[in-house]
Amino acid sequence: MGNTNQHVETVARRKLNVGPDWRVFSWEFVRPDNFLVEGCVPSTDLLGKVKWDGKPSKTVVTRGERDAELARFEAETGKCGWCCGDGLEFKSWDHKTGTEHRPCRNCGGTGERINPEVSHASVEATP
Repeated sequence: MGNTNQHVETVARRKLNVGPDWRVFSWEFVRPDNFLVEGCVPSTDLLGKVKWDGKPSKTVVTRGERDAELARFEAETGKCGWCCGDGLEFKSWDHKTGTEHRPCRNCGGTGERINPEVSHASVEATP
């Protein structure tokens, strides 16, 4: 499922000058509108379990940088930047039932960039 975290991770990779295998393993919201992300290039053990044993690096990604990346994604792909084109967004998580998704509020579940005038901040604030 796509979400704006993908855009934060893309900006972090660019700022840290790391490759596509680098993944975020820690997210922290830093006021007023910034994300402190830390990640590394993970490995997998013989059973396929991810091990976060690579050299860690961290950076701050501002909401403005995230929004600019989201807009770049939409312009480049024609897909909704909120759901990254799959039409679904995170709704909730429960330790018994797992992750639940709902149709993307920005594109109405189509996955297409259909309403570029919608403010992503107003979409984020909608429950």
